[in-house]
Amino acid sequence: VYVFFTAGMMIPIQTTIIPLSYMFGKFKLIDNYPVLILLFTAFNLSMTVFILTGFMKGIPKELEEAAVIDGCSAFRIYSSIMLPLSMPAIATVSIFNFLHTWNNLLYPLVFISKDSLKTISIGLLTFFAERTSDYGGVMAAVVITMLPPIIAYILLQEKVEKGLTAGAVKG
Repeated sequence: VYVFFTAGMMIPIQTTIIPLSYMFGKFKLIDNYPVLILLFTAFNLSMTVFILTGFMKGIPKELEEAAVIDGCSAFRIYSSIMLPLSMPAIATVSIFNFLHTWNNLLYPLVFISKDSLKTISIGLLTFFAERTSDYGGVMAAVVITMLPPIIAYILLQEKVEKGLTAGAVKG
């Protein structure tokens, strides 16, 4: 299963546009957010599994064995030991997935045509016309568009830095 997830990282999302637009058009699934959520989840899942698996392989098995000896159930081991230890990796994956989804222009451009459903990345395109451009409006919109990723990184920065330095020093 792990091989299939990692193989999914080798498929560029641009190569899937024509088959997906054909299928979604046949099933009348264009112009709704659940389709975009499904697409972003499917294409972010392989990288998420890759990063989290690599991080969890580095967690010592002795912690899990000690919890089993103490009488912990599988859910208790996961919720009390594995999940807190893997928070740096989860924060890193969350930032990567958020940035990939936030900056994606291709899927919303192809699968969303109603003005009321368009995403921010498509909204930035409205500042440009064939002969004129509103550069003042573009700069204001870009600053507003950059705020959520910056805030997300600031909130998760400490966890990401812990994850990057987790194996650097042996104690």
